[in-house]
Amino acid sequence: MIRSPLVWKMAWLNLRSRPRQSLLSILGGAIGAALIAMSTVLYLSVERSGQAWIDAHYGPIDWELRPVDPRSETFDAGTAAKLIDTLRHRPELRILPTIQQEGAVYSLDGTGAETTGAKTGILVIGFPFDMAKTFNPENESLWANGLQDDELVLDRYTAGELGVAEGDVVSLATAGGQPQKLLRVQHIAEEQGLAGYRGSGAYTGTAIVNERTARELTGLEDGAYHAVLAGRADKSASLIFPYIGNDPVYNVEHLKQQAEVKAGQADYVLWFVALSCIAVLSGTVLMQQMMRMLADNRRETYGILRAIGLSRRQVGGIFLAEASLLALLGALAGTAAGTVFGAAAVDWLFVRHADIVARISGGNIPVYPYLSFGYQTAAAAVSFLFLLLISIDAARKAGKIPIMETIRGMPPGAESISSAARLRMKDLLMAIAAALFIGIHLYLLFLDTPELDLGSVAPVSLSWLGACLGTLYLLLLAVSRLDRLLGFGFRMMGWSDSAILLASRYPRLRKGRTFAVALLFGLLMLTVTFVVSLVSYFLAYHEASRTDQTVLGFGGYVGYRTEAEHDRILAAIEKDAELDREIEGYAVSEPYMLMFSPKGHAQAVVPVTESFIGLSSLPLIERDPRYKSDREAWEAVMRDPKQVILPEYMINRNAEEAPFGRPDEEI
Repeated sequence: MIRSPLVWKMAWLNLRSRPRQSLLSILGGAIGAALIAMSTVLYLSVERSGQAWIDAHYGPIDWELRPVDPRSETFDAGTAAKLIDTLRHRPELRILPTIQQEGAVYSLDGTGAETTGAKTGILVIGFPFDMAKTFNPENESLWANGLQDDELVLDRYTAGELGVAEGDVVSLATAGGQPQKLLRVQHIAEEQGLAGYRGSGAYTGTAIVNERTARELTGLEDGAYHAVLAGRADKSASLIFPYIGNDPVYNVEHLKQQAEVKAGQADYVLWFVALSCIAVLSGTVLMQQMMRMLADNRRETYGILRAIGLSRRQVGGIFLAEASLLALLGALAGTAAGTVFGAAAVDWLFVRHADIVARISGGNIPVYPYLSFGYQTAAAAVSFLFLLLISIDAARKAGKIPIMETIRGMPPGAESISSAARLRMKDLLMAIAAALFIGIHLYLLFLDTPELDLGSVAPVSLSWLGACLGTLYLLLLAVSRLDRLLGFGFRMMGWSDSAILLASRYPRLRKGRTFAVALLFGLLMLTVTFVVSLVSYFLAYHEASRTDQTVLGFGGYVGYRTEAEHDRILAAIEKDAELDREIEGYAVSEPYMLMFSPKGHAQAVVPVTESFIGLSSLPLIERDPRYKSDREAWEAVMRDPKQVILPEYMINRNAEEAPFGRPDEEI
């Protein structure tokens, strides 16, 4: 029946004959489709932008190997030669020894005499170009001809900031104390792999020079290197650096892994997806009821069709054709609107207000709108199939419309009176199921609360959802059964008898529709409370007056890997006038790792020093009553190696997990 062109023509004419109802039905279906499309755009934008950022700044670089000795910033010539030879014989690795130094690039006027612009925090990097061809083959054209001693390659972002073009002369200076060197910009490269590499530090740009120039700028001897970059030959292999012998001379920094974690800090998008799921559920309930109302409006027509000989399946097919058109139009309209609004939301949130998002998320990865015809088509298909399933259910019910009751003009729901006993049994079973879910949830909430982990989230969530739906069902059942008691209360409030009759009669006759409408209001309140709670959490978490924003009581920190870096940082603090004005004081802290129990993870242990006590504003939640102030407790820890101050989360833990107790207890 549904394959007949006549059926589809009738369906189209029915839609056109009731434009307002059709528009409302399309709008109901479009809401869920729009949210699905928006979630797709938002998730893809974050995921693809993060991947593009990783490709731009790391590309083939997965790890960086640095000297294990903290007193040395470089691999000496002998150590470097042995390490390179060892790594070259590992077929799963690609390696590139590098000379790295922080520097600054200055743009010059036409005469080359005056500086017109400057950009500091640049990573100046040099390496063997013959090895770069195999390490970063995507940029092979850059390494094919190499660079002269007076040439360099700048990334496009840095060149744009300085306003320089290929062929211009710039001045390059490094933090190593070597004199500035005039270099010609041989090429301006797109940020990709080595051309966009910023190291593990907070560098703002990349300047590539040849190996001789890099050694001249840094004063590094022949054969020595600061670091060895390494990458996987097989990109599907693990990001864990392979084991290479005992007693290594290097520390491994897992750059790609850290970058992926950083790019994944935008997982707060999943909160939007969760919110969208609630809205999609609301749209499902709304669409289901609208389809059933549509079937109710066609009751007389379908009753006549049944009377002239059409089967239930044929009548259901006629309704399904009309509902399918509504589903298709709703899916297409919703996907189109959701795609537009999703792209606009990404632009507004991540581009125009990128600074606010960076403060909230703790990341600085740029996110741009990403649209995919394939993904949006898939989203539209999912939305259509979703709505089609609802339409099939409504069509099945439309085909069951009784002939005689419909022709007589009996209202929907009146035919159920003849089966009162069956409905009472159904109400009883539903009430028992609702009470069971409520009981299970209360038991888990008050008597046997489980630890929330991957194994318990599903049953706890299921019990919560069942308890919510069960409570709503029992309340509506009470309203329909206690009409006399409620009527007395409503009369006291001044309600008319007709209003009371309608209020109690409709829920009794149309339990399903009443439950659906009440569920819609419940989902609306769930959405409102979800948004308010989420916003309150973020505001509270990032509010400095409510949540500690310091690092062990200090306003910030500067990390270092070697003693030379440590000395340069202290020299900068003491000699720089601007830093001297801004910094009240500093404390040097070198944490180390210890295992507190046979199982678990190592914990960072921070030594307490006099400068730490004098400058840190970190308050203690509890302390040994023998100490009258926080300072006395800190001083006791500094003097006595048997004293320790523990973080709050270690207190009162399960004895099987860790032997930690209250203040003044031994551990």
